[in-house]
Amino acid sequence: MILAGNQPNPARDFAGFFGAHRGVEITLGSERASKPTIMKTTSPVNQAEESAPRTLKDLVQREAKTLSPETSVQEACDQLRSERITSSPVTDQNGQLIGTVSESELHRKVGGFGHDPKIERTHAELNQETVYCFEDQTLAEAERLMQSSNLSQLPVLTREKRMVGMVTLEDINREQKR
Repeated sequence: MILAGNQPNPARDFAGFFGAHRGVEITLGSERASKPTIMKTTSPVNQAEESAPRTLKDLVQREAKTLSPETSVQEACDQLRSERITSSPVTDQNGQLIGTVSESELHRKVGGFGHDPKIERTHAELNQETVYCFEDQTLAEAERLMQSSNLSQLPVLTREKRMVGMVTLEDINREQKR
C-alpha cells in the first residue's frame, strides 16, 4: 500500500533539490502542473548592494564652475547669466570652498550704491555661511539638508573642503526615480 504523501512527485523532488540552493526559488504553478517553474531571485549579497544608500560621489560626476574671490562683480554676474545659474561657489587657488555669491545679492549690494561692478571684487560680497555637503553623504542626507535650508542646490566637497561639484534637488529626484 502506497500512502499519498510517499508517492513519487517529480515536481516536489525537483523543488526540494533546487530549493536548497541560494538565489533560486521554485514555484509550482498549479497542483496539476507536471513541471515546476524556476524563477531567479536576487541573492542576499545583491540585495544588500541594491539597497545600500547611494552617496553624492556616485551622482556628482563633473566639477562645478566656480568663481575666484578676485573676479569682478561684473564678470561674476556675466558668468552666472551665461551659465543660467543664480549662484556660484567661490574657491581659493587650492580649490577649497570659501563661500558663495548670488546674482541677486551682487545686484543688491553693489548696484546703485556708488560701487563700480567692474572694480568691486566678489570677495567683498561673499556669503561665508555657505551650506554644503560632503561627497560621502547619502542622497537622502543632501535632500534633507536642501529642504531644511530652503535651497535647490548645494556644493559637494571632499572632507578637506575641496570642491567636487554641485548637486541639485532635480539631480536627486531624477536619481531616485531610476
